[in-house]
Amino acid sequence: MILRMSKSFIFFLLLGLLAPLAISSAQGPEPNRFLVTFRTQDPIERTALMTRGYALWGATLNDITFIMTSEEIRALDYSPPPRIQPLAPPPDFSGYHDYAEMTSELKALAAENPQIARLQSLGRSHEGREIWAMRITDRPDENEPDEKTILIFANMHAREHLTLEQALYLIRDLLENYGVEGEVTNLVNQRDIWIIPNLNPDGTEYDIRSWENPMDPPMWRKNRRNNMNGTWGVDLNRNFSYKWGCCGGSESYSGGETYRGPAPFSEPETQVIRNFANQHPDLTISFSLHTFGELILYPYGYTRDDLPPDMDPTDLAIFKAMSDGLSQRNGYQAEQASSLYIVDGDSDDWLYAERGVYALTWELYPPTFDPGFYPPDDVIPAETARNRDALRYGIALADDPAKSIGAGADMIPPQITILSPTGNEPLFVHAPITVTVAVTDNVGPTTVEYLVDGEPVAVRVAPDFSAVLTLPAGTSELTARAFDAAHWQTLSAPLLLTVIDPNSTPTPNRLYLPLLNR
Repeated sequence: MILRMSKSFIFFLLLGLLAPLAISSAQGPEPNRFLVTFRTQDPIERTALMTRGYALWGATLNDITFIMTSEEIRALDYSPPPRIQPLAPPPDFSGYHDYAEMTSELKALAAENPQIARLQSLGRSHEGREIWAMRITDRPDENEPDEKTILIFANMHAREHLTLEQALYLIRDLLENYGVEGEVTNLVNQRDIWIIPNLNPDGTEYDIRSWENPMDPPMWRKNRRNNMNGTWGVDLNRNFSYKWGCCGGSESYSGGETYRGPAPFSEPETQVIRNFANQHPDLTISFSLHTFGELILYPYGYTRDDLPPDMDPTDLAIFKAMSDGLSQRNGYQAEQASSLYIVDGDSDDWLYAERGVYALTWELYPPTFDPGFYPPDDVIPAETARNRDALRYGIALADDPAKSIGAGADMIPPQITILSPTGNEPLFVHAPITVTVAVTDNVGPTTVEYLVDGEPVAVRVAPDFSAVLTLPAGTSELTARAFDAAHWQTLSAPLLLTVIDPNSTPTPNRLYLPLLNR
């Protein structure tokens, strides 16, 4: 429960909490702003705190954090006492990509993988930067009506730089493993995958370039619209038209962190998402990548009702099943978006309500406000790789999200058997071994992956699934995995193969040593 405290008590509490800073202030300037964290598991209380006009930092299911001045802290009348720490620039940030580095890498990746990748601009930001999207599919210059589209976009909020790294990780994973792994090959061949690594390039550049004053870094969230009144920026995730400004989940004050903008879709960055969704009627799933909290959030954000009148009960079941499936693969927690606090005018609510897209928000690492939006760059490899299986699972669902609740049009996996070799014929090292399989499926198999001792060694796509392998001397376990267009998969029974090197000197059998010595 929220209890009032006297302002004098809060003032002395503040002095105690900031005493270590006072000791060091003699050697440098004192910080101008602080992170103030209120511990509360009540989403109603978190929403009420947001209406106080404090600058939002972030929230988890256990607390909510704001950026506050010392004057705002002295005026607090809340209990229990919040946690207070100075706002400071991030450490070890050089491993993150700025806009120029991101653009260079995207262009290089597209040039290296022309058979499956196309880089294109979907529009320009307020300051004229291209908003790049990487399209990854087996026919990137064509429109294949039988393939469903998934959209993954990152860095909607400027200071959430780990989301850009997550998007780049996914792009590399798909491009580097195409033709190497059966899973990636089948997903790229059967889906139309679009990835926007940075939806808010102006904001991210401003955030990165403005850390020269270590005592007052911007920690920027919004885009860089000039509001023409001395304030800058619109919160892009409050600028979508569905329930825009309806429910206390955004601000009308242009200087606020959650300022919704002068009108729905007033911003070129949100127009990119709107135009993409309108131009791709086959779009079924979208993931909006954010930090922080390690959460998977599904609509709605504007209401706490689990099943409001504008949501179909089957859709709710699909949202929950999808979110649970993702959380099982990356360890995040699945919740309705309003479990954090009320949000109105956000991308997920609009994509679902207006376009019928199963839109989810991912709140990436870390789980708490510390280190919050600025984890050191040495966590990037582990925390992006952590989401590999979850991202692949989401892409696999794009053809028919109802599969998540067992109600998809195709729920039957393919069947596969290795026909040859049989394991009885002699096999020799360096000699080609032709492997054939029998594959059946109710719709039709699409991809076969061959594995030796569990590692992929060849990938074949329909109609010819046979492969020619060479194996090292010794005994190996050969298996084959079949995929269909719905991305159901089945692994064959293993086949043990013994490969002989005729030029090697056989090792005498110890059982016959006495006979050899006679």
